[in-house]
Amino acid sequence: MNKDPLIILIGGASGTGKSTLSKNLSERLNIIHRLGTGFVREILRSQINMQDNPYMFGFTFEPCGFKDPVEKFVKQSSYMKDAISACIDRAYDEGTSLIIEGAHIIPGLIQNKRISLTVLLYNPYLDLHFKMINGPTHFKRVISDDNFAISRKIQDWLLAEAEKYNVPVLQSSNGAKVLDEIVKLCPGY
Repeated sequence: MNKDPLIILIGGASGTGKSTLSKNLSERLNIIHRLGTGFVREILRSQINMQDNPYMFGFTFEPCGFKDPVEKFVKQSSYMKDAISACIDRAYDEGTSLIIEGAHIIPGLIQNKRISLTVLLYNPYLDLHFKMINGPTHFKRVISDDNFAISRKIQDWLLAEAEKYNVPVLQSSNGAKVLDEIVKLCPGY
């Protein structure tokens, strides 16, 4: 059987459940390979210096000298798009299904015809979002109130981009229901 691999991108601001969802989705669909864009950022950082690329250093919710934190976030994500697309191409060429999750998955940014599905997660509830951003998948990072406010601003911007590019938006606080919704959206499932 010559079936194309399933390439799924899951975006959303920090603390919207992308890592947890991608783990559960990979188990449900028997997808072995998962990649977080934060790891792609770390690989790229090893090849550049901070003086020339200050926007690449720090989390997406850290302003890093930018007046508009969304501008820094977009610049960081744009720098990463070719590396993410290369991972997509490798998986496709090898016939390997892959889930890539991370805040850097901006609707409309990565234009690769091999992508099977892109979705955006969001969390409308302030208290729950704050609890999730400080959750167990990233338990060592420290989130200030200012960092959280930036994450919320990025989420609002991502929602507008999702609408512009017709990317499905799913409420992450719906747990198992979100998993079922994504599976239904996957081609061939």
